[in-house]
Amino acid sequence: MGQGDHRHVRGPPPRDRRGNADRRRRHRRRRHPSGPRGQLQRGAERLVRQRRRGGTTHRRQRRPRDPRAGTAAATGGVGVTGTAPDAELVSVRVLGPDSSSFADVLAGAEYAADIGADAANFSLGAGPYEPRANSDGLRVATQKVMQDVARRGTVLTVSSGNAETNLQQGGRFYVPGTVQGVMTVSATGPNDEMAFYSNYGTNEIEVGAPGGGYETQAKTVDPEADVEYLYPTNLVYSSVPGDGYGWKAGTSMAAPQVAGLVGLVRELEPDMNVKRVESNIAHGADLVQGRSSPELGAGRINVLDTVERVGGNGGNGNGRGNGNGR
Repeated sequence: MGQGDHRHVRGPPPRDRRGNADRRRRHRRRRHPSGPRGQLQRGAERLVRQRRRGGTTHRRQRRPRDPRAGTAAATGGVGVTGTAPDAELVSVRVLGPDSSSFADVLAGAEYAADIGADAANFSLGAGPYEPRANSDGLRVATQKVMQDVARRGTVLTVSSGNAETNLQQGGRFYVPGTVQGVMTVSATGPNDEMAFYSNYGTNEIEVGAPGGGYETQAKTVDPEADVEYLYPTNLVYSSVPGDGYGWKAGTSMAAPQVAGLVGLVRELEPDMNVKRVESNIAHGADLVQGRSSPELGAGRINVLDTVERVGGNGGNGNGRGNGNGR
């Protein structure tokens, strides 16, 4: 996971059903008891602030770059579409190119709640740490901030990490993925099982999402090999720094897809609280192994089933009937 900053994703404004389909009314969110919303990821050098009524104000030294933003919200201009292509994005850099304090990460999370973001995606993390490393209070401080942000209405999605580590073993932890108040996301490969690199752990993983990988231990790129997905089509194709697209893999690619799904849920139900959003995503997920698991938590997310559940259509959009909680 290494370095990272993050990006806010706001659910898209609903279409104006009274007239022209291209006309949109600005989504003016009512504040409910749990507060605002947003999404965080790797992003801008300084600040990209989204105004309430169109346009953006930039204060920065370099052009914001986010190699994971397309996973959540690519618009499909070159045939690639993110989970929530109409989402509004706000970029906030929390880690510098050389060194940063984790306090900046926590400040970024609080900022997401301050501006009323729907989901905050963290494709970053620190650790895993041995249990004794908690003596400095890092885990406690992180959990306090994340729980406060969630209470204010921001759904927090976090990549589980790429160290092939059992986060439940030996008391090891990493932040922010192993604290309460966040949705920690593992990665699946093209065979719909946990990707070989993904961290995992009972009670630590909420859901899984596609992150790219190899479907065999051989990890072959041989075009003559007997595999279903050849390199690089077994990876995630999304935006890269600059104006292009490229192939990549990691839990950092998986977590933004869950953040994008939060945006879709909040488009349908703007005032749905964090717990209900998380519950709908978990119950809409596919039980890949027929049950919840340390690798994928409630299962691999199913966007269609989740949206149909929230919209009142029962959530059986994939026709397989293997979703969680049915």
